[in-house]
Amino acid sequence: MGHLTNFSLNKESEKFVNNQNFKESDDGTKRLLSSVLKVLESKGLNIDKFKEEIKSICSKLVYSLRPYIVNTYHTEIGLDGQTNQN
Repeated sequence: MGHLTNFSLNKESEKFVNNQNFKESDDGTKRLLSSVLKVLESKGLNIDKFKEEIKSICSKLVYSLRPYIVNTYHTEIGLDGQTNQN
């Protein structure tokens, strides 16, 4: 089985704009996050607030996964730090 990314699907589209040097140009379909943020900022988005909201969402996500992570750690490593041989 394989995983199809947006890029692997979109590159076959007639609307796809190939950009060989996306680090220096913003005119392609595939862009750097910094380029996307510049576009969003030019449309009135407060980038600093946007970044803080993303950090908040990521923190809440990791916090919500904490019980699963701790349980998996204890299952795989054990409470005494020894690797589970099972």
